[in-house]
Amino acid sequence: MLSRLAGCSKRLAQKAEQGLVQLRACEESSCASRAFQSQPWSPARPHHTHLFRKPTTAFPPSFWRANSRSYYSYGNYGYQRPSSPQNAIYGLIAANVAGFLYWRVDPRFMARHATVSYSSLADGRIWTLVTAAFSHQDGWHLAANMFTFYFFASTIPHLYGSRALVGLYLTGAVIGNLAHVGWATLRAQQGMPRGSSRMERYGVEYRRRSSAPALGASGAINSIVIAQICLFPTQTVLLYGILPMPAALFGLLWIAGDVGGMLQGSGGNTSFAGHLGGATCGLVFYFLARRGFFWR
Repeated sequence: MLSRLAGCSKRLAQKAEQGLVQLRACEESSCASRAFQSQPWSPARPHHTHLFRKPTTAFPPSFWRANSRSYYSYGNYGYQRPSSPQNAIYGLIAANVAGFLYWRVDPRFMARHATVSYSSLADGRIWTLVTAAFSHQDGWHLAANMFTFYFFASTIPHLYGSRALVGLYLTGAVIGNLAHVGWATLRAQQGMPRGSSRMERYGVEYRRRSSAPALGASGAINSIVIAQICLFPTQTVLLYGILPMPAALFGLLWIAGDVGGMLQGSGGNTSFAGHLGGATCGLVFYFLARRGFFWR
């Protein structure tokens, strides 16, 4: 009897020991599975990553969605519909072409209402600060400006919207034309002989000297070129379509040429002061864009 009880107790002890080992194995396996189990994301516990932080550069979140908005598929084929940013670019080009063509229709009207000078502003034609930026008499002048505008204006509307591009164009035009008029006025004052009376200084002779009319989109386009270069200084630019160089170096050469031409008074019909006025506007746009002012 005692031997049977001893055998039963021994078997119970062995089973208990086996059960304890199995329990420990289960606990270890469950802990391991919990250690490798993916936990759901919770807003209360943010994930620290550099991929989804608020950008500190000039790229707004809308930039990454810009290209996906204008692509549509039809069956097994796809086509690219011109998006709103492209429409803004084409619209500004069309307005410049229309101004060029209207010079052939009514040159007297265009000379009065689409060229800016001291005389036009003194006579109250303030709108010439804007209309002169859509006015080209020479076909090569128009082609060069529109070529430059097309290739430098493609990024800004995708980043900040069409309104930002049009606003920068118009603001650069106004600032550039004001810079032209101001520089022409200053040179006219320096050109007047010493001892000239007030009547002579602000009379017919002074108006004649300071009334060099300006037309063209160079000031407006300069604002876009400088803004683009400041946003992407390491972008490769082909000088004269041949020589590759960083955009920052291209911008420095661009500005240096305008400064040198303005100080030397060379360049014939080129308004270097208007170019620099537009470039200043583009630089201001860049600093505002860096602060997120133009994010859409």
